[in-house]
Parts: sequence; C-alpha cells; structure tokens
Amino acid sequence: MINRFRREVYQSLQQRADAGLDLVDALTSAPVVESPVGLSESPLFRREFSSVYDFLKSGRILYYLLRKVLLRNQPPEAEIIAGYEVYAVDCTKEPAPEAETLPDRGQSKKGRYALTEVGHVYSWLVRLVASGTSWCMPLTFAVCQPKARIVRSAANRSQRWLHRRVIAPRWW
Repeated sequence: MINRFRREVYQSLQQRADAGLDLVDALTSAPVVESPVGLSESPLFRREFSSVYDFLKSGRILYYLLRKVLLRNQPPEAEIIAGYEVYAVDCTKEPAPEAETLPDRGQSKKGRYALTEVGHVYSWLVRLVASGTSWCMPLTFAVCQPKARIVRSAANRSQRWLHRRVIAPRWW
C-alpha cells in the first residue's frame, strides 16, 4: 500500500520528481525543520543540498493529481459522525513583518489589546482523522485577501470543494 501511495505521489510531481519525493521523505521524518537546506541533511534525502532549492525553484506539483491521491488514501479511521465525514476549516494568521515586498499582505490583531501584525491569513480545509487529537489531513488551502470576510470566504471555498468532491467527482 505504501509503495502504491509513493508511486502515485511521485506521478503528481513534474520536473525534479526524484528530488521532490526525497524532500517529502525528509519533511515527514524531520522532528524540526529550521531551513530548507537542513532537510538535505536527512538520511532520507539522497541528493546534494542544492537539489532542495532546485526542486523549490523548478519542480512542479500537479495539485489536482495530488488531491486525488490524498482522497483515495484517506485513513480508514478518519472521523465519521452519524455516517458523515467530518471536515474543519482553520484560518491561521501568519505574521511576516520582515517581508516588505510580500504581495497582498494585510494587517491583523490577535486580540483587543494586541499589537497589529502584518502578514497573511491562510485558510485550510482539512479532514479530521481521529477524535481528540490534532491529526488532520489537509485537503486544500488559500491565502485570504486582506479585506475579505475570512469566515464567509472559508465557507464558500469549503462548499465549492465539497460540491466538486460529492456532486461532480469527475474533477477529482
């Protein structure tokens, strides 16, 4: 099963696929990732350190194929309540004050008396895997526009994704 999964993930990578799969191996086995080049020190990364940047710059991921792979390989213990699959949306604020040229940065506050932070808000749609844990399977994400209504935007994206998944599965 794991060999089939790896083969399918590999097929969703174009250009520099070997380095890309090594990078996936290094990412999933690293307790802490401090830098991209640090991943090249993993025993699972079989290439030279420059291959990390080569894949990040020139590698391509066919996201529609990767989504299919993830959907086909959902864990059997994934959360189901009353016969329904359980999904969640997370809108996480990621400050990036040092990135002055980052496009579409917005300002946000984490509380009434908190300082204003500059950065992006990322909206993740995930499938909950096990009750009472933080394990989840990311399905899709997007950068929220600075002035967007985050909850409404996430709800609309979730509805579109679930519609494609349930009503029109040929796209997946």
